[in-house]
Amino acid sequence: MLQTRIQVIVEDELEQQVEETKKLITNYIESEAAYVSTRHPTFDQFYKKLYRKEFEKKNPEAAKEDHEPRPCGHPLLLSSEDAHQNENRRKRKFHDLDDSDDGNNGEYDGDKRNVRLIRKLVPAYFDTVKSNIKDAIPKLVVKNMVRYLHENLMPVLLTKLLEEVEELFKEDQRTIAERNHCLKLLEALKKAEKCIREIGQVY
Repeated sequence: MLQTRIQVIVEDELEQQVEETKKLITNYIESEAAYVSTRHPTFDQFYKKLYRKEFEKKNPEAAKEDHEPRPCGHPLLLSSEDAHQNENRRKRKFHDLDDSDDGNNGEYDGDKRNVRLIRKLVPAYFDTVKSNIKDAIPKLVVKNMVRYLHENLMPVLLTKLLEEVEELFKEDQRTIAERNHCLKLLEALKKAEKCIREIGQVY
């Protein structure tokens, strides 16, 4: 009786937490699908790579110049003058790319360029959402099920079991019937033993 009741309480708590966790996961997935921050590293890296390809496609000479050998040493250790020149060079490349797009009414006009860019960025959106979800869902499960049950299951068991303590420790009807049957057998054996002793005394 007690073991059965404990099992029922644990199953009820698990079922309740499973439903709450499902709702949290569903809401999280919907929020991730509804909005992706363009500052996310996955999206940002993909965008830079895509922009770089567009630039190299339209400015092959500038791209070749950018790949020329540079002085040995760590890039972070460049002199302030070299760093300033590199920054100006990057700004000039992006400016040239924008100018070439604005001045061309063909394939690279504003609307077509945006449509093409969005199409190519769709995989980045998908990868970002997928990465976020794969990282977050195990955390939600651990927090709302494993940790919750670890911290709250024992108090819940004690509270509910104490409310039913008298009922839980009552013997079921089967046990009572078996005990009564054993008592009757014991009484019959005692009577039989008494009769055997009396007969032995007579003879």
